[in-house]
Amino acid sequence: GPNAAFVAMHADLAVAFPQELRLRLVDATRLATRAENDGGARLVMLGAEPTRNETGFGYAIPGEALDVDAGAAEVSGGARVAARRVLRFTEKPGPLLAEQLVEQGAFWHTGMLVCTAGHALDALARHTPELEMGMPALAAGKLDRFSGLIQSISIERGLLERTRDLVVLPVDCGWDDVGTWSALRRVRELDDTG
Repeated sequence: GPNAAFVAMHADLAVAFPQELRLRLVDATRLATRAENDGGARLVMLGAEPTRNETGFGYAIPGEALDVDAGAAEVSGGARVAARRVLRFTEKPGPLLAEQLVEQGAFWHTGMLVCTAGHALDALARHTPELEMGMPALAAGKLDRFSGLIQSISIERGLLERTRDLVVLPVDCGWDDVGTWSALRRVRELDDTG
């Protein structure tokens, strides 16, 4: 139903600390569902602190912290990590802009987004005109018709760059994208044949 929480997750990622990721996903789900219950639905993305200027990732510029009760997650050692409103989301910036975004304290989009089903559909209908023609077919459960009526666009460009109710929850789980061979080398040791 519309209040069901879900996680949209890219398939080409790796994490060094799976338990930390699980905890942050639970926190993100609480943020998304609490907001829905309070009438202030939001999309919650997990954000990783950049370790380099990367042109293949999305970046979220954090704004004000949510209040402690609604937006803080407890991490190991009892510290609190505040979820923050996103001022601007930029998908796959050029090299100079990526450098500037890192300097401004942006978080990488980990490819993990949490929200309720109803809010996701409402947000897509409001912000993504590329999907407009197919939304009635989607509502009717006619997925083949839906996919034949829409224009292809990523959720990052179609929704995250356009919405104003995006929140970033920092996560320190040793995340990396492994969509390329060079990226895979960062998270896996080479075998004897390289």
